[in-house]
Parts: sequence; C-alpha cells; structure tokens
Amino acid sequence: MKPDRLFRASQIALIVTAMSFALRTTSTASWAIQFHESNERIGWANGAALWGFTAAMILGGPLVDAIGLGRMIVVAIVGHVAGILLTIIAWNHTALFAGSLIFGIANGSVEAACTPLIATFFPNDKTTKLNHVHAWFPGGIVIGTLVNLGLAKAGIGWQLQFATMLAPTVVYTVLFVGQSFPKTIIPVLPVSTAPPRDAALACRAVLSDLNRRAQRRDAMLVEALDRHPIVHAQRQRAQFQRAATVDE
Repeated sequence: MKPDRLFRASQIALIVTAMSFALRTTSTASWAIQFHESNERIGWANGAALWGFTAAMILGGPLVDAIGLGRMIVVAIVGHVAGILLTIIAWNHTALFAGSLIFGIANGSVEAACTPLIATFFPNDKTTKLNHVHAWFPGGIVIGTLVNLGLAKAGIGWQLQFATMLAPTVVYTVLFVGQSFPKTIIPVLPVSTAPPRDAALACRAVLSDLNRRAQRRDAMLVEALDRHPIVHAQRQRAQFQRAATVDE
C-alpha cells in the first residue's frame, strides 16, 4: 500500500473526469451534424453524463463502505474505458446517450472512491490533500480544452479527441493495479454502545437545550424590536389612531 502512488492515481483519475466535461461541450455541434439530431436531443444525450455522475456519487458514497474502495475503483476504470469507446463508436442517439451515461457513472465512481481514499490516508491533513486532488478538476478542464483547440486546428475530429482520454485512463489504472486499499473512515470509527434509553434521554436533553436557546433568542429579539425607534414610533401612531377613532 503506497499512499503517494494512490494519491497521484486519484489526481489523474480526476483529470480524466474533468477532461470529459470540456470535450463533451466542444463536441455537441459535431454530434448534431453527424447523427442528424436537434440540439435539444443532443443536449439530452450529453446531459446523461451528469445524471450518471450525480447518481454514482449519491449511491456510491454508502456503497463504497460496503464493497470497498478497490471495487469502486474498478467500476470507475471499466466505466471510463467503456464510456469512451462506446461514445467514439456511437451509431445513433441511443448509443451516444448510453456512452454518456456510462462515462458519467465512472466519473461519479471516481469521486465516490478517491475522496474517502484520500481522507482515510491523510486523516490529519484531509482538507489540504483533498484540495490538492480536486485542484486537478479545473486543471483537467483546461487540459481538455487545449486538446480540443490543438487537435481541431489540425483537422482531427471529435472521435480522436475523445480517444486522448484513454491515455490518462491507462496511467491511473496502472498506478492503482496491484495496490491494496484501506477501509474507509466510517467503518473504523468507534460506535456508541449506549443503551437506546440513554441515547433517547441524551437526544431529549439536547432538544430541550436547543428549545431554551431559541426561546431566549426570541425574547431578546422582541425586546430589541421594542426598543427600536421606528417600532416605537409606529406603536405610538397606532395608539393615536385608535384614540382618534374612539373620540369620533
């Protein structure tokens, strides 16, 4: 188990994730022409990557504790390779949609695996290390944009531009292969063995304290409003109006 090696692998995996955002954005016009689809339908196919990305992060968070970091990394690797290849050879809108969805799931799996991996390896320096990893997300977008600009200027189509993502995918795969992975932080955290009744009493005490604090805060707010000149003037005006109504 080599933390520095896995750290570098996580950075490169995030570069692949970010490159896809840039290359997908620059390929939509070519897709619309090649597949004879409207911009709306191309947008649906492209947006599938975001659906997969979101779903994989939401479901992958708790899932990674059950199946382990290594298996989640395998999902990311297989998804990246399959998503890239299926997108490149896509023959219609459905295939393009599927390729985008699979690639999005791979992107979310990278986040679901690499974030707890870094947090587990560097418990006393989590914020700094996670920032160092995620700094490569905007970095990957820049790399993907430069790849598009350079290859497009050379007359190279979107398929070969997408194929460039296979290179960093191979690199991070090699760095991950053969490594053992730690358990995530959650399963190794201490679990309370207090009886349920004690836990309920503790929760009730906390809620009661919060309620008292809220009541005290509300009382202070009402008192402050009473002393405010505008509120005082409005109250006096209302009293004068009521007195005038009574006199009439």
